[in-house]
Amino acid sequence: MSQVIHHTTDWSASTLISWGIVTALCLLYPAGGISLYWQLPIHALILVLLWHSIRKPNEQVRVIAAVYWLSLVALIPLTNTSLVLIHMVMFTALFSVHFSWPIMSGLIGAILGEYLAFYWWLSGSFVWSTVAIWAGFALMNGIISKKIVESLNMHYQSKQNYKELKATQGMLQAMSAEQERLHISHELHDALGHKLTALSINLDYLKRTADESSKEMLSSCHQISQEILEEVREIVSSQRTGRGALKLSLENLISQTPNLKCSVHLVKELENLNGTPALCIVRFCQEMINNTLKHTQASELSFSIRLSNGSVSVIEAEASHNQPEHVLPIKKNGLKGLSERLDAVGGAFFQEIEDDILVNQIRLPFKVQECCDD
Repeated sequence: MSQVIHHTTDWSASTLISWGIVTALCLLYPAGGISLYWQLPIHALILVLLWHSIRKPNEQVRVIAAVYWLSLVALIPLTNTSLVLIHMVMFTALFSVHFSWPIMSGLIGAILGEYLAFYWWLSGSFVWSTVAIWAGFALMNGIISKKIVESLNMHYQSKQNYKELKATQGMLQAMSAEQERLHISHELHDALGHKLTALSINLDYLKRTADESSKEMLSSCHQISQEILEEVREIVSSQRTGRGALKLSLENLISQTPNLKCSVHLVKELENLNGTPALCIVRFCQEMINNTLKHTQASELSFSIRLSNGSVSVIEAEASHNQPEHVLPIKKNGLKGLSERLDAVGGAFFQEIEDDILVNQIRLPFKVQECCDD
């Protein structure tokens, strides 16, 4: 097949209206009394095929196209109206995206050849002008449909890229905010905290050695210093808590993903992960979402991000969707770029099929200082 449909535009209304018009006209002009009854199941079958093609445009395309074409071949001798060839135009619109023009031209030529033979059998003459008009109409409609689908696919991909950019931007903002909070907490802890501790110790010493007239005031000052030190510790603790950079980025990414239910299991130790490892994990999740939307009909995608503590701590991120897979996909630019990114930081990308489930996994070396909650 030459192309895959990615966009989510709904053609239900226009397709059903076209099918209804063609069906009514074909039933109105049957080629004999008994042909009317033969038409009904064929029209019903075509409706089922049209509905399937609209709802699942990339699934079982060859089978659907073959059955549709055979149904049209069977329908032509059962009606006397040339408007039955609207089905041929609809066939061209649906499948010109998936098949090359030599194949489409052959299928259309066979249908028009059958129509010519049927008309000659009825009237003893050929209707070249009618055939030329329908051939031109089918060709034009096929070209337009192909261009429309390409344009919609590009628009859909642009929206996906924009959402990826927003998710990455959100991650960078979260990392920046997290680093700023940590900087403030470190300053409070290292500078103000140490000085308050020294002040408290000195006041405690003075309180113990002072005369009775000064002891009460020094005790009060010592108590105030202790309270201030405790408040500073609480502020430092609050600055270190909250949603981490990685957790926030993944939440933003999932919230902006259409037509796919995503779930993430992220261990607490990695919620505040930042820097290059966090970027690699977000890129991995983005690539898995894109590939699932582009190349599968899956409705659910799950991620698991955890730590493997062996001789060297390693971050493991896995992704799997709910559509059965039997063959490992070919690595294209997206996966190749992900592998190169991981290689540059000492990581690796793996794919395997377990019980008909495609499992994608990355592994990254883990350094404690890359976590903000340390």
